[in-house]
Amino acid sequence: MHRSETMLEVPAAFCFPPFYRKQDQITFSDIVMAGTELPFFYDILFIEKPSALSSWPWEQSPQEFNNNCSDRRSEIAEAFRKRDRKRAGKPMIQSLALFIDLAIWSSGKPVETLSPSHLMAKIKSLPYAPLNIEGRLSYIIKQPDHYLSFIQLNQLEEELKKKLAVYFSKKKE
Repeated sequence: MHRSETMLEVPAAFCFPPFYRKQDQITFSDIVMAGTELPFFYDILFIEKPSALSSWPWEQSPQEFNNNCSDRRSEIAEAFRKRDRKRAGKPMIQSLALFIDLAIWSSGKPVETLSPSHLMAKIKSLPYAPLNIEGRLSYIIKQPDHYLSFIQLNQLEEELKKKLAVYFSKKKE
């Protein structure tokens, strides 16, 4: 049985290492799998085919975000335990993309660009942004296959989850 595959050109706004490079294309046959495996998949799909889905992840409440960080976290930890930076690289980049998505999607909007200056300004302006987000995130983006980046990303994820909980509880009041 042959699955039908769809190919999307990665928009220039997303062609920033370590995520994508110029002229990259993404191929997928299953939207749900692609959403967990391909960095910024939903954001790119929204730009390229805005009518592809009836609802987008950033239109749902943040509690509904399905991010498989804990599975990925143990996979990354195991790779670093074995001093295999290369094996840790891909899941680190996927986790980093999920972190950025969670931060921006929680504002009810998709990620529009990965241009470092725009991305940092956007994340820094969020009312629930973790402390010193710019420097910490820049460090991780520049060297996602380093153990210290893994530690920093875990800390940022924890801080973001706590700040989001406080932010949304205050918003309900």
